[in-house]
Amino acid sequence: MLSNEEYRATHLYVLLNCPEIDPFIEIFYSHLRETIPNISDQKIERMR
Repeated sequence: MLSNEEYRATHLYVLLNCPEIDPFIEIFYSHLRETIPNISDQKIERMR
């Protein structure tokens, strides 16, 4: 049985390392770049 913290960490790890999620991450990046044209790559990574 996982604690809530362990469950959230596991869930996040799977989402960030699952190739099926890549298209959605690209949509997120595109949306940010369209709505905030001067956003830095570092800021996008922090928001991710």
